[in-house]
Amino acid sequence: MRSKQNGQTLIPALTLAMPAILITTLAPAAPCHAECPPCYEIVALVDGPDCGGGQTASVMPEGLNDEGQFVGRFSCAGGGEQALLWDSGSFIELDLPDGFHQGRCEEINGGGMITGTMWDPFRALYYDGGEMINLGVLPGDLWSAAAAISNTGRVVGYSSDPTVGPQRSFVWEDGAMSEIELPFGPNSCATDISDDGETIVGWMGITPYQGSRAYIRVDGQVTDLGTVLDGPSGWAEAVNNHGTVVGAADVGEEDKTPRAFLWCDGEAINLGALPGFDWSYAFDINDDGVIVGRCRDQYKTSANALLDHAVVWRGGVIWDLNELIPEVP
Repeated sequence: MRSKQNGQTLIPALTLAMPAILITTLAPAAPCHAECPPCYEIVALVDGPDCGGGQTASVMPEGLNDEGQFVGRFSCAGGGEQALLWDSGSFIELDLPDGFHQGRCEEINGGGMITGTMWDPFRALYYDGGEMINLGVLPGDLWSAAAAISNTGRVVGYSSDPTVGPQRSFVWEDGAMSEIELPFGPNSCATDISDDGETIVGWMGITPYQGSRAYIRVDGQVTDLGTVLDGPSGWAEAVNNHGTVVGAADVGEEDKTPRAFLWCDGEAINLGALPGFDWSYAFDINDDGVIVGRCRDQYKTSANALLDHAVVWRGGVIWDLNELIPEVP
């Protein structure tokens, strides 16, 4: 669950700078046409975890709930990643079980339950304020990783033996991990789950970007969404509480250009990309239908990296977040 219920807390920071940590939040929506830009504000959290010697940690938020708590990971120079919770104005490093030295949190639900991954070896984790729990692996596997958690405490992700495979979608509940049986393979991953825990989405195939098909599982019944936009691959990233799915899919057989999509009631919509950009990806959707993601220009680079812009879709219109937020204080 990634803060789906309202439009006030939509997504953790798409932009990050140290020592200040920046959170972009969607202001309460006013009656407006689709062409009206969303309104955002920047909240600067200036006191990150202390690395000693006057150094401040590098922090990456990953998941945000409707209570304003967020989780993610932090690291100090020369150190590994550590699991992190921000709550009531304070950063809290989460203690890992004995034998695990690094970790990251992926999501926090409305009740403050957290999921993520710790290593070595890689294991999905669950934390509800008490002792952190190792969720284990599916029979025969060596690794697991968690992607999302429902308000009921169900966790989804994948389990695998990285040496021989396959990678398999799982759902964990009440101390037991079970495989999600799917019609296509050999690999799969469950990427998101609804608040009530009854709707799960993900991908199945070779990898998300090669020979994959999106799926949705509702009340235990799996629907194969195919490659979604009629290209060679498609993968689901998130689902809201209305069963609307977003993700990305290839639109060309030759160039395999990935484009963000929205799927609802059997209909798929290509969400397009910003002008001048080739690729787009949708990462999440809330119950108001506001979608966040990114656009990438595969031919332009910035500081020797592909040029990405964070984007938001609202009412079918795409907006560049760089143009919607004020200057960083």
